[in-house]
Amino acid sequence: AGVFCISPQRINMCGQLNLVCFDKTGTLTEDGLDLWGVQRAEDSRFCPPESEVVEERMVSTTFVACMAACHSLTKIEGELSGDPLDLKMFAATGWILEEPTEDETTLHNPLMPTVVRPPKSPKAEANQNQSCEIGIVRQFPFSSALQRMSVVVRRLGEKQMEAFLKGAPEVVASLCKPLTVPQNFSDCLESYTRQGFRVIALAHRQLESKLSWHKVQNLSRDLIETNMNFLGLIIMQNKIKAETAGALRELQRANIRLLMVTGDNMLTAISVAQDCGMIHADERVIIADAVPPKDSNP
Repeated sequence: AGVFCISPQRINMCGQLNLVCFDKTGTLTEDGLDLWGVQRAEDSRFCPPESEVVEERMVSTTFVACMAACHSLTKIEGELSGDPLDLKMFAATGWILEEPTEDETTLHNPLMPTVVRPPKSPKAEANQNQSCEIGIVRQFPFSSALQRMSVVVRRLGEKQMEAFLKGAPEVVASLCKPLTVPQNFSDCLESYTRQGFRVIALAHRQLESKLSWHKVQNLSRDLIETNMNFLGLIIMQNKIKAETAGALRELQRANIRLLMVTGDNMLTAISVAQDCGMIHADERVIIADAVPPKDSNP
């Protein structure tokens, strides 16, 4: 047995390491996310958790419409492409994404939007007046600094446009009308993050009827992402890689300090660290908030 290395000097450098930093998602955990379930909010209260959103009773809900429309997915050579979380979320709805063809945009209507719609069913065909087809009029991409993204949409046959918002639960809740956020929001969120789940919140609001397509294109996202109605939570599961715990044990036996660097929820990160052995269940964890220095003062 031996060590094969294309740059032998790296072996000597490794002998001097005393600290290794790991990203969480895709390094300690699997690359993909699985939808564990959703928890909708109605009348300022959380409904019981639901594992499926493709059921007939869910198709016409605003919650599922938000899941299907609030993303940055596109089609490349006929295949959906985009953020893995968006792909999982959209796939869970069972909806279909249709983008205008090159001929449609150049010859007919350059403003033709991307459209999402649920798959056709006998019940939907029998009542064509209640279409769930949604056109995405404008998109505000996800910003890591803002921890959210949003879209402006128009339903088929409707004149008034709507806004859908998706992002970090605390951020989304802060942009919603307080009366629409369940009183046990913080407790519910903490219960999921302590179990290591990744949680995304959704929100929605009707836009002013006077807003036209052209006006929407010139609005800042701050004017759209405000006074929202809280819709609920999407709970995603990110499993730890099978080899993670063993690799970390080897490093710990070599007296190498281990750190996790992540932008995820703090309690989710702690749960993952405990599950993979980076910290032990009986160890004390201190959570601290750091702020940048002002005027050269620490």
